[in-house]
Amino acid sequence: MYQLGTTQTNSPETSKDLSSANEVGIRVWRRTSDGEENEITPRFTVALVYMSNIVESGELWNTWTAPEYALNPTDRIVVRVYDEGDRALATFVTEELGASKLNAETWTIYYYFELFFDGESYYIYWHWGANTCNSRIEGFSYTGA
Repeated sequence: MYQLGTTQTNSPETSKDLSSANEVGIRVWRRTSDGEENEITPRFTVALVYMSNIVESGELWNTWTAPEYALNPTDRIVVRVYDEGDRALATFVTEELGASKLNAETWTIYYYFELFFDGESYYIYWHWGANTCNSRIEGFSYTGA
C-alpha cells in the first residue's frame, strides 16, 4: 500500500511487466475508520488507458467524473490501479481527510509508462512516485467537515 498524497514523493516504484495487458485503469473506495470499504466507482475500472497507444515512454491519461459522495471526517480514499482482469497493480490510500464529502469533479489520471526493448522483446512498465515518473491524479477535491 502506498500513500496517496498531495505532493510528489521521491520514492520511485515500478510495476511488473505489462506488455501482455490490454489496459490499465482505476477503482476508488471510501475506507471508514474501522476499515470497511465502500466502492465509489461503478464496480469496474474507470479512466482506462490502452497499452496499444504506447509508442514510446511517457504519459497516457484519461478522465473519470467522481460523484459527490458523503464522507465522515475520519474516512480515507483508496485508489487501486488495475490491469485487465481486475488484477491490482498498486493500492494508494489518503490520510484521514477530515472531510464531509468528496466533491463531484472530473479527475484526470496520468499514468507514466516506460517502453523498454532489450534487443529481442518489448516490455512495458508503469512507474510512479517521483518527478521523473509522475503518475498522478489531478482534480481530486473534497469539502472539509
